[in-house]
Parts: sequence; C-alpha cells; structure tokens
Amino acid sequence: MRARRLGAAGSGRRRGLSPARDLSVRLSRIEAQLAACAFGRLRIEARGLHRLALRLGLSEMSRVAASVEDCAASGDAAALGAVVARLWRIGAGALAALRRPG
Repeated sequence: MRARRLGAAGSGRRRGLSPARDLSVRLSRIEAQLAACAFGRLRIEARGLHRLALRLGLSEMSRVAASVEDCAASGDAAALGAVVARLWRIGAGALAALRRPG
C-alpha cells in the first residue's frame, strides 16, 4: 500500500497536468512541507521537482531543488528556508517562461 501511495504522489509527471501546472503543484507542496517542518516529505518533493526540472531543461531549478533535498536531509532549517526561497524565485521565472505562448 505504501508503494502505491508513493507512486500516486511520487516523482513522475502527474497524468493530465501541464508541465507548468505540475511545477506549480510541486513548489506549493515544498512550501507546505517546509511550513510543517516535514523534512522527510519535503526531501521527497524536492527530489521529484529536481527530476521534473531536468526533464524540462530547467538546469538552474534542478540544481536548486537538489540543494533543497540536501538541506532537508541534513536538517539545517536556516539553510533550508533560504534555499526554498531561492527555489521560489527561480520557479516564478520558470513558470512565466513555460506559460509564455510560442
């Protein structure tokens, strides 16, 4: 059951979501996990975002998502807050680029 649940919310692109929407959902989940101090879950979400960013060609976002994952693993709350804030800034630019027509 645990594997099925992780698969449903796991790191693969969710069926029916555009890449921009998938990115937005993942960023929101990371913020929620940070607010809840759920570092284990935050790490899982960051890993999924890292993989999605790689698939979309968003190399800077991919690197920052990997840093979020590392900070969550180490439990460094101060660094984690700073890196998640950076991820949000980069994410805003990436979302704008993905939603741009043409």
